[in-house]
Amino acid sequence: MSYFYTGMIILAILACSLMCVLIGCSPLLPGVKKRQFCMGFIVVAAGAMLEWLSLLLEHTGCPVWFHTGIKALELIMAPLIPLFLMIPIATNRRILKLMLAGVIVNSILIMVSCVTKSIFYMDSANVYHHGRLYFLFITSYTFEGICLVIGTYAIRKQYRSKNSWILYLIFLYMMIGIGMHNVITEIRADYLALTITPILFYISYVDLIQSSDSLTKLLNRNCYDSYISRIEDAAVIITVDVDYFKQCNDNYGHLFGDEVLRKVAQVIATTAPRKANCYRTGGDEFCIIVPGRVNNPDRILEEIHHEMDAIRAEDSRIPFISTGYAVFHPEADSIIDTIESADAMMYRFKNLRKQHLAEGKVVGFIDIQKILLSKPVIH
Repeated sequence: MSYFYTGMIILAILACSLMCVLIGCSPLLPGVKKRQFCMGFIVVAAGAMLEWLSLLLEHTGCPVWFHTGIKALELIMAPLIPLFLMIPIATNRRILKLMLAGVIVNSILIMVSCVTKSIFYMDSANVYHHGRLYFLFITSYTFEGICLVIGTYAIRKQYRSKNSWILYLIFLYMMIGIGMHNVITEIRADYLALTITPILFYISYVDLIQSSDSLTKLLNRNCYDSYISRIEDAAVIITVDVDYFKQCNDNYGHLFGDEVLRKVAQVIATTAPRKANCYRTGGDEFCIIVPGRVNNPDRILEEIHHEMDAIRAEDSRIPFISTGYAVFHPEADSIIDTIESADAMMYRFKNLRKQHLAEGKVVGFIDIQKILLSKPVIH
C-alpha cells in the first residue's frame, strides 16, 4: 500500500469530519437535517476506512474469512451513501423506499457472495478480486445514484431552479471517480470522488435553500435585488400584490395568510413562462421577470388571474390579487423606472378593483385591464 493512498484516505476522513463540524455550526438547517447530513459523511468516512483496511490486509496472514467480512462491509456501505444524502432532502417517501430496497438487495447479494464468490472474493494470498457478477454491485450503485438525481431534480423543480443540470455533472463526476478504479485498479480514487461528491451535493442544496423564500419556494428578495442590479437585456417586469391581505390575516389568522401566499406563489410558478424568474419581494408582494421580448404580456396576467379565480371558486376566503407590468428596453429605459411603471399599473388595477367592490360589483381581470389599457401607460 502506498503512502500516497494512505494520505488520501486520511484527508478524505478529515474532510468528512470537517464537514460534520461545519454542518453542525450552520444556522441554516434544523437539527434533524444536520444529523442526517452528518450521517452521510460518517458513512463515507467509514467506507473509506474499510477500503483502506481491506487493502492493508492483502498479502498478510490474516484469516481470509475476516478479510472477506471487511470487504463485504465496505461493499455494503458504498451504496448507502446516495441513500443517506437523499434522506435529509426527500419530500417523496417513495423514492426513499425504492433506494432502501436497492440497498437491501445489494446487501443480500454481497453476503451471498461471501460464500459463492460471485461478486467478489479473496484468493489464498488475501488479495481482493472481482467476481463474474461484479457488475451487479456497479448496477446497484448506479441505481442509487440515479435515484438520488431524480429525487433531487424533483426538489429543484419544486423550487423552480434553472440549474438542475448541475446535478448531472455531480453524478457524472462520482461515476468517473468510481469507474477509474474499476477500469484501472491502481487508480484508487473512488473514495476521493465519494468524499467530494457529498460536499458538492451539500453546497448545491444549501445554495438552493439560501436563494429561495422558505414559505413560497420562489426566489427570495436577495436574488431579486441581485438580478435587477445586473439586468442588461430586454425583459417584462410583472408585479403581483395580494388585495386586502392584512384583513385576511386579521379575519382568518396568520396560518391562513401563509396558505394564501403559498397558493399565490404556486399559481405564479405554474403559469409564468418557463424562462421566467419568479420572486417573493415582500410580505404579500411578488415579481415575475420574463427575459427577452414578450409579444403579449397581458396573456400571462390573464392566466394568473384565471387560476386565482379557480382557487377562489373553491374557497371564497381567498383574496383577489392585483397585477401590473412594464416592458424594459435597456437601450432606452432605467430598470428602476420600469419597475415603478409596473407598480403604478398594478396600483391602478388595485384601485379600480376596490372602487368596483365598494359599489358591490365584482369585475374580472379582462374588464379592468381594458380600462387600464384605454389610458396612456408608460412602458
